[in-house]
Amino acid sequence: MNRRSYLQGVGVGGGIVALAGCLGSDDSLEDPGGTVSLSTTGGDDSWPQLAHDARNSRYAPGASVPTGDVEVVWREFGDRPLSHPVIDDAVYLTDRWNGSSAYALAPDDGAELWRDPSEAEAHVTPALVDGILSVARTEPQSLHALDASSGTTAWTRELEFDLPIHPEIPPFAQTVSDGRIVAGTWGGVCAVDADSGTVRWDEHFDGDGSRQGGATPAVLDGRVFTFPRGYTDEVIPVYAFDATTGEREWKATLEFDEDRWLTGHPVAGGDHVYVLATKSTAHSLAGEDDSRSGSDATQQLIALDATSGSVDWRWDVPGHAHDPPALAEDVLFLGQSHPDTDGSTLVTLDATKGEPIWVAETNDTDVHTPTVTNEFVCVSHGGDVAAFAVEDGSLEWEFDPDDVVTSVAVAGERVYALTNLPLGTHSNGVVALEGA
Repeated sequence: MNRRSYLQGVGVGGGIVALAGCLGSDDSLEDPGGTVSLSTTGGDDSWPQLAHDARNSRYAPGASVPTGDVEVVWREFGDRPLSHPVIDDAVYLTDRWNGSSAYALAPDDGAELWRDPSEAEAHVTPALVDGILSVARTEPQSLHALDASSGTTAWTRELEFDLPIHPEIPPFAQTVSDGRIVAGTWGGVCAVDADSGTVRWDEHFDGDGSRQGGATPAVLDGRVFTFPRGYTDEVIPVYAFDATTGEREWKATLEFDEDRWLTGHPVAGGDHVYVLATKSTAHSLAGEDDSRSGSDATQQLIALDATSGSVDWRWDVPGHAHDPPALAEDVLFLGQSHPDTDGSTLVTLDATKGEPIWVAETNDTDVHTPTVTNEFVCVSHGGDVAAFAVEDGSLEWEFDPDDVVTSVAVAGERVYALTNLPLGTHSNGVVALEGA
């Protein structure tokens, strides 16, 4: 099913024609011929928040992906939509409709360990920090902290500002870092002490972005990075705030040839913060010359200097990426689909330069949410789960869990796949996989 190949990239002024409903370009690139070797070994094997850590890296060096034959250990079916799982000594989930609740499952067999009886609305992915499970709630707007081992309430803090919580606008999530919960708000970002719920600061975007929900923040080296999610314009802001005081350190304004929006959340690591920009409307740009963006690609992956917000590089995405990249050490992993060819690719880039290292091409329609360990990249692949070798992108295995996989997390020696159940059920499930 999988074959190694390499794509040719989109050059500046390449004259791409992108029709409505057709995202990306299928031009091809010379073979980079590179390999990847990650040096980090061991460490925490949990998955405590939406994108694994405060940097939104989706890199879990302490966890491992099973090899050889893979089998389903257990399944959890929700009668309502479920959040993405977060995992340490248990697998934690929230239902995402009215009468929702947070609950914990045993990693070995999926047996329910506890369930929060309050049935407050909690539409979003929870987060684990210092032995508590933090759940964001509506009616009233609040953060609710549960003891992660028992489910008993540790504290509840009603908020004087609104969180961008809505079942139709996933995934909103909290970021946990240095004993604090950092979350996007409607129009900005806030920081709350994890042990008490005390609000330490609440800062706002300016301009038109102030009417948008803040993207799930990334935290790196004492800075909080975010942007107004869903905001569409030819000029898009990205913000950096001091993680301790909330003081704005910089505001970057990314300029494009036409309206764009930033996908998902920022990813931070090394000296950079990375964002994925997508055209809000696709049409022919052949012959246009715009020195602001320097490109007519439908999507760009952009690296900003973490200390100043200046743009260090832009990479034209030769396809359509549904999700922000994963970042392992100095390597970015980006999944793409190619609608014109009914194929997809998993791309690695040098995170310091924005240059391709290797590209694995597949015959299936898409590659979603790369999740990286030291040896493998685990993805949602054509609705299944697949593992590719970090070194060269060769396919290790592919597994069909009988439901459509939307994203994956890795903890311990298991892969946890969030799945969509049959159309019309308005629910989904979690499937735990391990080696046979």
